[in-house]
Amino acid sequence: MKPNILDRAIGWVAPAAGAKRLRDRAAMEISARSYDAATKSRHRDPFYSRGSSADAEISKAGGNLRDNMRDLVRNNPYAANAIHNIVTHAVGAGIVPRSKSKRVNKLFADWAKQCDADGHLDFYGIQALAVRGMLEAGDGLIRRRRRLDTDGLEVPLQLQVVESDHIDTSKNGQFGGTEVFDGIGVDALGMPTEYWLFRQHPGSPRGFLQSSIAVPVADLAHGFEKQRTQSRGAPWGTPAITHIRDLAEYEAAEGLRKKLESCLVGVVVGEGDDPAGVSGMPLDEDASPGVYNADGAIVERFEPGAFYHARGGKDIKFTQPAANGSYDSYKVAKLHDIAAGFRVPYSLLSGNLSKVNYSSGKIGLETYKKTIDELQWKIIIPMLLQPIWDWFCEAAYFAGKISQRRVPVEWSPPRFPSADEAKDINARVAAMRSGLLNPLHAIAETGYTPDEVIAGYVEWNALLDKHGLIFDSDPRKMKQTMTTNKSNGLPKFGRAAEVRSESFDEADNTIEVIWTTGAAVHRWDWRRERYYSEVLEVTPKSVRLDRLNAGAPFLDTHDDWSLRSVLGSVVPGSAKVANGVGTARVKLSRSEQDAAIVEKIRDGIIRNISVGYAIHKVVKTDANGDGIDDEWRVVDWEPLEISAVPVPADAGSQIRKGDDQTLLPCEFVPDPAATSRVAAARARMNARHRQFVAS
Repeated sequence: MKPNILDRAIGWVAPAAGAKRLRDRAAMEISARSYDAATKSRHRDPFYSRGSSADAEISKAGGNLRDNMRDLVRNNPYAANAIHNIVTHAVGAGIVPRSKSKRVNKLFADWAKQCDADGHLDFYGIQALAVRGMLEAGDGLIRRRRRLDTDGLEVPLQLQVVESDHIDTSKNGQFGGTEVFDGIGVDALGMPTEYWLFRQHPGSPRGFLQSSIAVPVADLAHGFEKQRTQSRGAPWGTPAITHIRDLAEYEAAEGLRKKLESCLVGVVVGEGDDPAGVSGMPLDEDASPGVYNADGAIVERFEPGAFYHARGGKDIKFTQPAANGSYDSYKVAKLHDIAAGFRVPYSLLSGNLSKVNYSSGKIGLETYKKTIDELQWKIIIPMLLQPIWDWFCEAAYFAGKISQRRVPVEWSPPRFPSADEAKDINARVAAMRSGLLNPLHAIAETGYTPDEVIAGYVEWNALLDKHGLIFDSDPRKMKQTMTTNKSNGLPKFGRAAEVRSESFDEADNTIEVIWTTGAAVHRWDWRRERYYSEVLEVTPKSVRLDRLNAGAPFLDTHDDWSLRSVLGSVVPGSAKVANGVGTARVKLSRSEQDAAIVEKIRDGIIRNISVGYAIHKVVKTDANGDGIDDEWRVVDWEPLEISAVPVPADAGSQIRKGDDQTLLPCEFVPDPAATSRVAAARARMNARHRQFVAS
């Protein structure tokens, strides 16, 4: 504690009394502080507590807390990083306001660029500065500065960030009929009515011996964390201050120990040939015992790697550095304490990600996100930003720029960083498509306004059109491209067919089969996990008969891995499509090993066959307009083989070959009629949206 004028006067007259006065004053001040971080003592009693109010505690300790935190932010990397992280995540590029009036939004955007009374920042920079001041000092203050219509501003209003030091805490008592405590005046109900502020910062050269003035509370936005019924706040990381001190002192001591360890020296002691113990140094019988360097000068400070001589030396002794194995564990423990005090994840505070995996990192970020959400929606937006919006609307109204004095507004904080960006983006897309998230809010979280994003798309599309470029991110171009080029890999499908046993020709051992009628089949889409209806279009234009007419195999239950499974082949040129039916003649094997199966086919015992085919092009139809493709009309397909089967292939099954199957290219196109219906619905929706915005 520094002595004041009275202390120095008493000390000059009676030194003993002056010293006792200083001790008593120090004891009183320490006992009055309930914040450990505000005490100057190296040893703090963790069990000392008192039942004072929050305002009483902050009144005594607030100044020291503020000074200590600012000093740490200036000089301690962990405190500086903690404050920086909170400001970055809570404000970032800015918390963006958006009203339903495009005119008001445009006016605010123009005013936001010139709103700083100091002429350095825009509206979003003022946000960050005020929040930083609140975190470091406990209070963030923004003062309304009214301007003249002739000042050349879009709206005659500017903002001034004021540090909490400007509050005259010496102002206590009755002033002009208002009860004032620590520079804040309140009415009979305890509501703040005025703040007594210094014109200049009391710590500046011009702030000496100045008086304060009363500023109406309507001209101030005051943000602070209200943990109790209190009028002012404490610095955000107050519980961490003592831990930062402890860690800094420990690291300083550890650094000194490391320096001492590096001073590995040898000292020659005992008797030798040289009676002085130092070669070439004259003997001085009156010299006292000591350690000397090679020049005979006495050594008072060791240097790394040096040899020194003691009088009468005959032996060499080396210093033994002591190892400290607890340094890392102690530092990690202290950093966890500091992170908890600042309410930031340890990994963000320390930058150490060595022990953070995906799960723990995601949990830590989710917890931190809740802290940031609380800071944004309980402090920054209602206490700092909403008053500014009201000031803006009022000034714009009286300046004749808008027709309403009060304009509703929605605030969009910056989007919180994600541990898995791809998954979170997909989740947000799903939320927007399902109507759970407004796209306007999603855009605002990026720091841009919807008008800026749309204007950017218009400019970008015009540039692409100018140079004749097409990217798959351009839905105007990809809509047409997708109708002809979108393809997926599909396996070989199977369908039940019919063998006509009465058509068996014993002379050439052939039989006729009907391999398709094109009937609709209910199938299961494994990719999307829902059913759809598949309809084969059976026309000469839609069915590729080349393979069948080239002698496609007739197989035993679609087994195309072994030659032993070949029971015959399609008679070349016999496959044809007519009247929506596909037919062919199959020549059966005369081999003894196939005789039993061929005989059952000939006798009509085996009547079931199945055709395996590849799909090359599908027209998908959304008949109900609900976004679900409930009908796949196959307009280009190719029979690959015909098989005899004990049971016809299930309508929903796919012909598989163990765990591996060949995927064949297939092109998907939307139904033009359905596309037109969707386009018409989209046009109606856009028209309603434009009408809403215009209003």
